[in-house]
Amino acid sequence: MEERFKWLDTHRNDLRADLGRLEGVLEKKIDEYGKIDSEASERLSELSELNSEVNSRQEEIKGLKSDSKRLSDDVVRLERAHREKTQLLVEQSSNLSKISYRDLDRRRVAKELQEELENATPKLFGDGFNFTSDFVGRLKTFVSDVVEKLEQAVNQNELLRNALAGMKEAKSRLENSLSHAEWKNQQLETENKALKLENRELKVSKNLLDDLSEVITEKEVTSLNKRLENLRETRELSRTRHEPTKGRSI
Repeated sequence: MEERFKWLDTHRNDLRADLGRLEGVLEKKIDEYGKIDSEASERLSELSELNSEVNSRQEEIKGLKSDSKRLSDDVVRLERAHREKTQLLVEQSSNLSKISYRDLDRRRVAKELQEELENATPKLFGDGFNFTSDFVGRLKTFVSDVVEKLEQAVNQNELLRNALAGMKEAKSRLENSLSHAEWKNQQLETENKALKLENRELKVSKNLLDDLSEVITEKEVTSLNKRLENLRETRELSRTRHEPTKGRSI
């Protein structure tokens, strides 16, 4: 026993040096593991954020596609309204063209009526002239017919004027809407291209993080934790065993 103590006392410095080296290696491994564990946690957190970002971008792309379809539907609706207004204008023009202004120029009838007016005989007593009932009837018919034709022309002209004003307003609104829709579609196309590019980049990052998560698995992390714990226990046990020897040597 005495020889054993002497041997331990002789090799105490060597044992302490070996223990110190082991502790240094252990501390280094613990630091390395801490860095790996921290980096893995950080990468896994980034992976989770990237997955959320990919899902969010996909929802944005769906929303942009929905907005693009809605704008396309608005353009179709405006074009349909423009065609309907154009058709109404054509119909009004057709109705107006059916009125013959030559019917208003009834020169023969007007000339006959004028001659009879000039040849009318004055009344013997009182003011005025003598007119036959036939002349009065024809004059009333002529005036009534002319007035009716004029009213038709005025009404149709007013309808045409209103239709033209409506067409100009509708055309202006349509042009503005089409310009806005074209600008909006260009914006959506630009945003969609940017989102697709960003989505591809996110997928590349996700694949890299997936590869990293496959290299550093949960099982490997657990195994490394156990090994480090065993090293700590071994170091503590070594210190406990050497304390009595250290005290006895002193």
